[in-house]
Amino acid sequence: MPHPSSHLPETVVATRKRRLRFDRIVHLDSGDQVAATAVTDMRFSERAAFGPAAAQNEQASPATWLADAIQNAAAGAMTVDLIERPIHIAAPMTALAHENTAIACDAAVRQTRFCAQEFVIEFEDAATQVARHDLLTHIESLRRRGFRIALDARKSFETKLCSNLRLMLDTVRIEADAIWSDPSLQDKVALSREAGMDVIAQNAKYRDSEALIRLGVEYGSGLKADA
Repeated sequence: MPHPSSHLPETVVATRKRRLRFDRIVHLDSGDQVAATAVTDMRFSERAAFGPAAAQNEQASPATWLADAIQNAAAGAMTVDLIERPIHIAAPMTALAHENTAIACDAAVRQTRFCAQEFVIEFEDAATQVARHDLLTHIESLRRRGFRIALDARKSFETKLCSNLRLMLDTVRIEADAIWSDPSLQDKVALSREAGMDVIAQNAKYRDSEALIRLGVEYGSGLKADA
């Protein structure tokens, strides 16, 4: 398979002055770029802020931070003429539990030339525990507005893929190396594929492409050249 560059040209966009790059998501069989991940140097602080500090902290709301990230990704994609869709955006862990996340994201995308279907919002596995009481409601609220949802299971994969949740998740991202040493992860990948989810292997090696495809992993990001 061809060895494309691992990321697209980097650009600095005006909104919030975040430095942004787009990492390729490629089909492991064809090598074609089919999507991208917006990677920013700004991180949301999950630490609580109270009193005057909260009022001065522009990141006090994870919903606002994620909405800004969507606008930054849209601006960056226009700048580098990115045509592949969808664009994946990593969400703060607490955004899934925030009652205004879906509303803020919807308002943000309406101020761009993009539509919600062109974005995949990725939540870490741990976020499903933070939002466990309202998990399905909040995911459904985002999906109702057109956003796709992904589970970032690179650090852990403890989310219970109940029947309702399986229907709401579009993508699962795993760490490529982990699949070889963890049979339970292989089972979860198989379950994800049976439910119709796409599976992305982060930091996969080109030489492992065929083996990953046999396990149900059809996409890779941050691919590594063969040693």
